[in-house]
Amino acid sequence: MSEPPPAAVSLAALFRQPKPRVPARPAGPDLEAVTAAAWQEGYRTATEALASRIETLEAALAEAGRQRAQEADEARALANSLATAIEACLARELTTLALTIAETVLDAQIRPQTGLAATTLESLIAEAIRDLGGGRLFVHPETVEQARSLAPSGWTVIARDGLEQGAIEAEAGPTLQRATLGGRLEQLRDSKP
Repeated sequence: MSEPPPAAVSLAALFRQPKPRVPARPAGPDLEAVTAAAWQEGYRTATEALASRIETLEAALAEAGRQRAQEADEARALANSLATAIEACLARELTTLALTIAETVLDAQIRPQTGLAATTLESLIAEAIRDLGGGRLFVHPETVEQARSLAPSGWTVIARDGLEQGAIEAEAGPTLQRATLGGRLEQLRDSKP
């Protein structure tokens, strides 16, 4: 047998019914003390239960920090050595390029068909007679006329067949000084890092 359906209750009747009263929580020093003690006990219990886990995590964090610092130091050292190697390589390449340019310029300066450039010949004469007061300048036969116009007073310019183009010898008494474009290039090569 089935039970009869519940009687319909009007919605308005439900709202008219008084609400049940919830008893007020007693307040007082005992309740606050109990609450504080319970909180303290829960905190202490949780801290004790998690203490070993916290220590493990703190140790792992400290180790990770040390590893990161070591990796950063190694990366800085590697970057510094790389920069040093790049600088050394660039210095070698730039020196090689400078020597190649110097050789090209010197080759252009001592071509027999054109003779030496006036500024080059003048600087070679100045280098050859440095610290000498006067005497004889020996030059390649093709540059005699040009050297005569550039030689300072007190110097006699003489052609010497055995001299290479780009070489000058200055003789003052027993002293003989030589200046050559090839010698300048050798000085550059010797000073190459």
